[in-house]
Amino acid sequence: MAQKFRTSLLQKVKAHEGAITTMCLGQRSVFATGGEDLMLTLWSVGKQTPPAVLGPLQSPATACVFSVTENEICYGNRGGTVQLFDLVNSKPIINWTSHPSAVNCITYNPTEKSSKTFLSCGNDGSIRLLSTSSRKPVQIIKAHDGPVNCISYSP
Repeated sequence: MAQKFRTSLLQKVKAHEGAITTMCLGQRSVFATGGEDLMLTLWSVGKQTPPAVLGPLQSPATACVFSVTENEICYGNRGGTVQLFDLVNSKPIINWTSHPSAVNCITYNPTEKSSKTFLSCGNDGSIRLLSTSSRKPVQIIKAHDGPVNCISYSP
């Protein structure tokens, strides 16, 4: 017998002009959406007005992830750039030219107390280790002939 799940609408917002290209959830109270309009919009759960909007970006955001503290967001775009952004002080921390084309997924090392190292993957078939101590990828792993769409750290 199939199990039935009940769903309910928590929040409905008009996020972007055009298509939404990425979305991520924080661990407590925030979420972010990126769109064709070159904006990355940060939302507080339950609020209709975003507390912050980043942009216009160089190209649409295609991946994003919040730090555990929700004080930083790391996002990648169609052009292959990854940026770590300080939400408390409203300023970029570091940019990486990570991939030659779209970034498909970003994740941070969950064993670190502050966000220092990240993995990104992209349409180029590679996984890249990024560190706030270097403006270039620390390591590049050619993982597949086709796109790598998702990655994860194992604590």
